[in-house]
Amino acid sequence: MFAISREPSDTSDTSALTASIGELNQTIQALISDDTTTAMRIRQAEARLLWFAEVAPLAQSRTIPDTVIDAYRVLKAMLDYAPTERGKRYTACCIICGKECRAQLIALANDWVKFLLYPCMT
Repeated sequence: MFAISREPSDTSDTSALTASIGELNQTIQALISDDTTTAMRIRQAEARLLWFAEVAPLAQSRTIPDTVIDAYRVLKAMLDYAPTERGKRYTACCIICGKECRAQLIALANDWVKFLLYPCMT
């Protein structure tokens, strides 16, 4: 997940988003703190997810590497079921920071599965 820091020498399974954690956290914090409404941030994230699901080249897989987990479904569920307004805003801002890059959005879903969802299940 974005807010988890790693040792500099630990580059295994490091997503493009977690690799530059300081810069990314600054970008996310700027989006969270700006005057844009949460509803607008959610719409922007939904547009990004629509691109991910329907517009990006369909020949490429949406699954998280080495799993059968659909990254789109993870991201959509995180956005739809975040329990608080702040959680929805954070999730939306993270998705927005994934830009229109399939690999970054898959990496984000992978991070959430590995560092949030899976540990909650064990």
